[in-house]
Amino acid sequence: NAHAVEALSPGGSYTLGFNGTWSHTSSGADPQSNTSHATTNLIPSSTYSGDAMSFGIYTTQSNINVDKYHLGANNGGNNFTALAGWNGSLIHYNDCTGTFNISDATSEGFLTSSSDGVNVYGKLFRSGSLLGSVSGATRGNGLSSVEFYVGALNLNGSPYSSTQVNTNFVFFGEYLTSTEILNFGTIVQTFNTSLSREV
Repeated sequence: NAHAVEALSPGGSYTLGFNGTWSHTSSGADPQSNTSHATTNLIPSSTYSGDAMSFGIYTTQSNINVDKYHLGANNGGNNFTALAGWNGSLIHYNDCTGTFNISDATSEGFLTSSSDGVNVYGKLFRSGSLLGSVSGATRGNGLSSVEFYVGALNLNGSPYSSTQVNTNFVFFGEYLTSTEILNFGTIVQTFNTSLSREV
């Protein structure tokens, strides 16, 4: 129950619903099977305007297999997803029609993505440092019309390829600038450090 709480508004509309097998400890919530996921009741296309959105996850582990989603939503061509995987050495990010892989030693830390919906398809940060971005004047297909899942990708209403790694903190929100992501990341790092589960 503690892991399911929506911090901004406890008891609100976005309380998580855990499905499948999860391990819940003081270190966080860990999905234990390929279909383990948590529902969020958050549908990007009806929650955010102008295709502008940010989201992120704090984890102390790296994926060790290809195609493992930390969180995401995809209803066919329309998608707004984040993925860490590829044997722990690449971070893959997919935002509508803009996709890129980033060579990186680890996907641990605070992975955050942000798009202004106008000039930037998306920027991907790890613990406040910019890893990569896709830019352009046209966003593509728009935000997904299916709800975000945590711990797996929501692929047309079904869980797909659970991350199966520790989940310490997840957020969804409106567009954040690079400076705001850095400041927010400091707050999230302090929070996890206070719980002795920091990277």
